[in-house]
Amino acid sequence: MKTKNTWNYFFRFSPLIILVWGIFSFIFLPIIPIASGYGWDGVLYGKMGLNFQNMIGQMDSYHSGRIFPAILIHYILVIFNQPLNLKSVLLSYQIYNLTCLVIGSVVWVKITEFMSLSPIAKWISFVALFINYPVLNMYFYYPVLTDVSAFVIGIVLLYSYLKKNHVLLLVITTLSFFTWPTGIIIGILIFIYSNIENKYWESHSNTIKQMLWISLMVIPLVILVLVLCNITSIASFAAEFHLKGKLFEKLRSHNKIIYYSFNLLLNSVLVCIYFILIYWYILKDFNFLNFIKESIERKVIFKLLISIAYIFLLIYIKSFFYNPKLPTVTPLLYANVSLRLSTRFPLQFFICNVTYWGPAILLLIIFFKSFADYLKTHNLPIVIGLLFTIIFSVNAESRSITNFYPFIIFILVQVIDFYKIKNLKFFMFLFIVSSLVYSKIWLVIKLPSTTYPNFIMTGLDKFPLQWYFMNLGLWINSSMYLIHATVTVILFVLFYFAIHGRSSNFTNSHLNK
Repeated sequence: MKTKNTWNYFFRFSPLIILVWGIFSFIFLPIIPIASGYGWDGVLYGKMGLNFQNMIGQMDSYHSGRIFPAILIHYILVIFNQPLNLKSVLLSYQIYNLTCLVIGSVVWVKITEFMSLSPIAKWISFVALFINYPVLNMYFYYPVLTDVSAFVIGIVLLYSYLKKNHVLLLVITTLSFFTWPTGIIIGILIFIYSNIENKYWESHSNTIKQMLWISLMVIPLVILVLVLCNITSIASFAAEFHLKGKLFEKLRSHNKIIYYSFNLLLNSVLVCIYFILIYWYILKDFNFLNFIKESIERKVIFKLLISIAYIFLLIYIKSFFYNPKLPTVTPLLYANVSLRLSTRFPLQFFICNVTYWGPAILLLIIFFKSFADYLKTHNLPIVIGLLFTIIFSVNAESRSITNFYPFIIFILVQVIDFYKIKNLKFFMFLFIVSSLVYSKIWLVIKLPSTTYPNFIMTGLDKFPLQWYFMNLGLWINSSMYLIHATVTVILFVLFYFAIHGRSSNFTNSHLNK
């Protein structure tokens, strides 16, 4: 009992780990030298921080959805009569990021206490959430981004859901709309279904009906992947093998036929199979008819109407900030580029998720059955949020699931019975050490220097730029993919052995006290 209480006591001070690391990063570690520390997208966010008023109407629709951190930093500097220059804005982003992470870690401590997690579950959740590449490396190395805000918004969204605080939920959802737009979908879904119980799963569902329902959900996603990724490959495939028919003739005449890529076609098919299997496993016992009936009841419809009006209001407010005539990143363009780059290598999205978030993704795979089964009896809003996030999970740029990652860890540490793990000591050692290794705090990234606002857009898949971009999935090259894939397989085997293998000579008894 003494050991357990000691670990519980020290967990309250876990935010100090983030604070100390952040201060250490400020003093001793370099930041990205591209564009004088502003990086790529950070150049625009830097301009917003320098003079937000002049940026109104000078930004595109996509970036107008990520203005909140810049607005906050700009007006804090104005209120405190601080100079508005490159150095002050860059330093403000660094302080802002550290402040957000400390706040997020404090809120996470509150969440774990509210859920009465065991000491082991608390520490594993902290390591999974905060000891990884984005938190310990990227957020400090590349400070002028909105990723930190999105990450902490996800934690506070979870907290507001657990505490049933709708006011806080809507405030955070609003901030997400102007920080990381996909977060508003998660926030709205939680708001609409927060008071709905999980009573839609049946132990013996009609298989044929379920196949039809799930097909209605999955087939459009499959078609989207094939169309966005493979219009070039399918057309070239048809030309290569002299396939005949009106459809193939039309494809052959498509002006975007550039090359034949069987690899791209194969990997996008794997993505489609992933969609089918994961949606099927989660929804195979789900009663869609009952869910639809419940969704048109008065209390849900009322929340839905409020949400629609709320979204239109936010869209209207956002329209004052951007110029609709400027070219922008549309959802279709983003999906097209992301999916093409995400299907260059087999299961690239999975390998890159492990590379980015660390070994917690491996635990999610190993315990996915328990994860899904738990969701079927708890947390319907999180189930719906997960179904939405699965769409983005195939993006090899793993930061796309940043908003929902805290929800995944929240469920994961509840479904794992750590005291039934065969080699608990080895498991904890392996998880902590591999998390530190994947965080790459040991890797000093040396990139070419450019002055603000100039940045480099070529050679992202070549060194030295690959030292940074191998961690962002979309631009990982073949050599780095093979290395990361090999490490992932080895680590998966080690974790599986630690969890399901024979008990080691090291006893777990003291951890159970």
